[in-house]
Amino acid sequence: MIKRLHKLDNILHSIPEIGMQEYKTAEFIRKTLGENNISYDIVAGTGTLVYFEGKTEEILAFRADIDALPLGDSSNHTSPSVHSGLAHACGHSGHTSALLETVLRVDEDIKSNQIPDKSLLFIFQPGEEGFAGAKHIIEDSNFDKYKDRIEAFFATHLMPQLEEGSIATRDGVFSAQNITLKWNIKGKGCHGAQPHEGIDIVVIVSELIGAYQTIRSRNIDPDDMYLLSIGRFLTGSLVEGEFLPGGAGNIIPDYIQMEGTIRIYDSKYIDISRERLESINRGFEQAYGLKIDMSLRTNYPSMYNDENLHREILSLAERLDIPVSPAPKLTGSEDFSFFKEIAPTFMYLTGVRNEKDGHTASLHNPGFGYSSTALETIVNINLEIIRSKNC
Repeated sequence: MIKRLHKLDNILHSIPEIGMQEYKTAEFIRKTLGENNISYDIVAGTGTLVYFEGKTEEILAFRADIDALPLGDSSNHTSPSVHSGLAHACGHSGHTSALLETVLRVDEDIKSNQIPDKSLLFIFQPGEEGFAGAKHIIEDSNFDKYKDRIEAFFATHLMPQLEEGSIATRDGVFSAQNITLKWNIKGKGCHGAQPHEGIDIVVIVSELIGAYQTIRSRNIDPDDMYLLSIGRFLTGSLVEGEFLPGGAGNIIPDYIQMEGTIRIYDSKYIDISRERLESINRGFEQAYGLKIDMSLRTNYPSMYNDENLHREILSLAERLDIPVSPAPKLTGSEDFSFFKEIAPTFMYLTGVRNEKDGHTASLHNPGFGYSSTALETIVNINLEIIRSKNC
């Protein structure tokens, strides 16, 4: 079976595609299912659902994300990307390969008359990286016939900080709420040698960014997590209503565009963030005469691991002799969190670190790689969950 898993992973890892455009990936998944006479539903365009009827109507759902990142691939994976500028640098190819192998093994069991106690739903989900693909799945009419019967959702994420063959997990909060910030800021451009003739938004916005950081130190409980980071900063000018980035070292620009993110575990800080940011913006407008337009958009909610499912995963990991360590709360976000609207969710981290093979690079890094043998841990856990009487 490991040879088949290795083959699946090599193919999927070599064809990374951006979110909601995973056409070759979806084609390969569906072709593999078709070759094994496994029926499926199409959801959210490039998403695929596989359903197996069990002895009861209650459904256990398993999800893998199928999209990749706009990065080059410099990893030492046995089958690197053939799509220039795209890479499975977040390990979604591994998630998908392991879930597809699980489907094939369950199908073999059923064809051998080994019917699972509970019905099963396998979700190959597009667009996790910023496209809220899980939400698209939930809103698809082809998903409606299943969602009222789902008892629990399971997923995993590869983690290069964990040794290969081990997992990490926790109950309660697992990942952060993701909030996107965008600004359009108007000043008054002028020559850099005559700053008194303009409104120097570069200097002012530098102070503005510092003022935003006082939200963390003065409005947030010290025991709570709160991160505000600015990741994009462009100067330029507005020509016929269109922002044109650019300029020169001796020009004070008219406009600045910025983008940033806030990460929190507690949703009560959404309104607090909005109120404090807008208040700071108004103060800077009045003090300096510039104009600040800001948008705040909530994206993926915080993800929670169900306490009962956590206990069951610890128990089955012990039965499988899989080392388990406590997982930290992740400051990254995860659209698997949307499924908690339907049923309890549970995600664990799967270790892929192998210094001997050079698999040590972090996630979202062009050098991130892993061995397909590490994926066998996921398959074994999936199958044990399916066979367990307690999940």
